[in-house]
Amino acid sequence: IALFFALPAEPPAWLGALAAVLAAALILVALRSRRRPLREALALALALLAGGMALAEARLLLVAAPILARTGTYRVEGRIIDLAPAPEGAKALLDQLVIQHVAAERTPATLRVNLRDAGDLAPGDRIRVLARLQPPMPPALPDGFDFARQAYLDGLGAVGFAFGRPERLAGAENALGLLLARLRASVAYRILSLRPDDGGAMAAALIAGVRAGIDQPTWRAMQASGLAHLISVSGLHMVLVAGSMFTACRWLLALIPWLALRYPVRRIAAVAALLAAAFYLGLSGSSVPTQRSFLTTAVGLIAIMVDRSPLSMRLLAWSALTVLLFSPESVLGASFQLSFAAVLGLVAFYESWRPRAEEDEAGQRPRSRPKPLLWRYLLGICATTLVASTVTTPLAAFHFQTIPTYGVLANLIAVPLTSFIVMPAGMLGLLLLPLGWDAPAFIVMVWGVDGVLWTARTVAGLPGALLTVQQWPFSAMVLLMAGGLWLALWRLPWRWLGLLPMALALLLVLLTRPPDLLIGTGLGMAAVRHADGGVSLIEWQKDRLTRES
Repeated sequence: IALFFALPAEPPAWLGALAAVLAAALILVALRSRRRPLREALALALALLAGGMALAEARLLLVAAPILARTGTYRVEGRIIDLAPAPEGAKALLDQLVIQHVAAERTPATLRVNLRDAGDLAPGDRIRVLARLQPPMPPALPDGFDFARQAYLDGLGAVGFAFGRPERLAGAENALGLLLARLRASVAYRILSLRPDDGGAMAAALIAGVRAGIDQPTWRAMQASGLAHLISVSGLHMVLVAGSMFTACRWLLALIPWLALRYPVRRIAAVAALLAAAFYLGLSGSSVPTQRSFLTTAVGLIAIMVDRSPLSMRLLAWSALTVLLFSPESVLGASFQLSFAAVLGLVAFYESWRPRAEEDEAGQRPRSRPKPLLWRYLLGICATTLVASTVTTPLAAFHFQTIPTYGVLANLIAVPLTSFIVMPAGMLGLLLLPLGWDAPAFIVMVWGVDGVLWTARTVAGLPGALLTVQQWPFSAMVLLMAGGLWLALWRLPWRWLGLLPMALALLLVLLTRPPDLLIGTGLGMAAVRHADGGVSLIEWQKDRLTRES
């Protein structure tokens, strides 16, 4: 998939069909080569290579939709399919569009517009608005985040802002997807009505996946402290929801002897946890990180149902393949790479401790005195954070050019707050919401969020909390990934050979010189780097995003 997107131009569609046929043929070759491991492995590797190319091409064909041709002011009619509160109004996602002076065959499938006054609008409502629209922007920096490509894959054909208050039209709809979007918006507005500040905005992001209300200073503090992963609804939050449901159901079912002695309550609890995780997926907006986290959690719960270990490299591999099957472009994103790299490192680390634990259980090693539960928990958080931070730091440096230095300290405080106060109180608030008794639970949740934000701002204010690095070459990133995979996947002594490409990658980073001159798209802006490290900006056209980049 990565090779496909690295091509200088999109290949013809027939090449994808040919790659799919080739992948199927190679799989047949592998199945007939079971007694020849080398030939089987080679055939499977080539099959995956061809299959990835075919999958990426199929994804592009499935999401193909028009992009707005030029920037301008348009009269727009459309249906709201998502509404997120923002610091200055709300962000609305519209479909079923009618754009003045734009032909139907050239009209985008969806567009996102910032509303200064959303009033009492809700997903499902049809509106008419005068808006300034533009096509999604290309990368502001060479090898930077390609918002235009991601928008194309998401079916987003234009972005902009509205003039004045939108006009509500007749013909509101209440489909199942819109009902989830309506519930998500109502939960977010409910939390913000109780605490219309940074804490309320972050609580709305954790429960409803609505991150538009988080301001830039909060984002920067969370990033500098190494806590940015807590904002995105991802693995930690999904596991807390599913794990809480699994534990509660298993405990309640075990209290009924007749049921516990006749039926596998562990499997029943896993089914209930899977349903709870699916509901949280829909409520939180089904973003790509949340989809990935749900699929990983679902594979783990299914493993429990069939009496398999839910924590293994095979689980990680199947989860990654499942995510790439539905969203192949996610392999290019920082979210996919950071989350799977962290889990890969953690599984490899704890697998290395498994032989020691088995020796302890078999009595082959002298038993040490059991440590207190609190001490073991704190030690586990420190070890987990240290391993995950070590693995993901190179990726964060490549994608964001920043390295948080006090991540272990911040996570040591913030993760327990999130695990024991923020998420449990938020889930309780959701359960009590239909009864109107949700306010105390949501207030307690925001108190926990206040503690997380205090931690983030305090740690971010420490000297040297965030190191800024120059943009790394892509070749260094490829070497780091190859070496890291070799180091983590093998369990034999030659695994340490993975350090060689990683050392070569570090050498490439040290020898790379940052550019002396950057020129913006359309010659609208330029940045000149001086010998002392300072930068001068030359602006012919004002563009905040390009300037900040």
